[in-house]
Amino acid sequence: MLLADWIRANGLNMSSFGRSICERPMTIARYCLPAGHVHRRIPKEGTMRKIVAATGGAVTPNDFYGLPPITPEGGAQGGAGDPAGAPLGNMEAAE
Repeated sequence: MLLADWIRANGLNMSSFGRSICERPMTIARYCLPAGHVHRRIPKEGTMRKIVAATGGAVTPNDFYGLPPITPEGGAQGGAGDPAGAPLGNMEAAE
């Protein structure tokens, strides 16, 4: 889930969410900009951990990169025609 969507769905704004994780509202606004926007930023590890915790895991690092969610089995969820859903084969044999 995108951070902006989570903030909106939970009746918050960027200022209140930023305060809840000790980050500036402008920083949160930059995390919420669309992919490819010149001012968009991706959180550093410490901030990413705070975002995941504050959202109860609804927003994950993959969401900032447009990657599919990770399943509990450790694989990416993908559908037919989705490269992320393609089997990886025996990765150990390739090493």
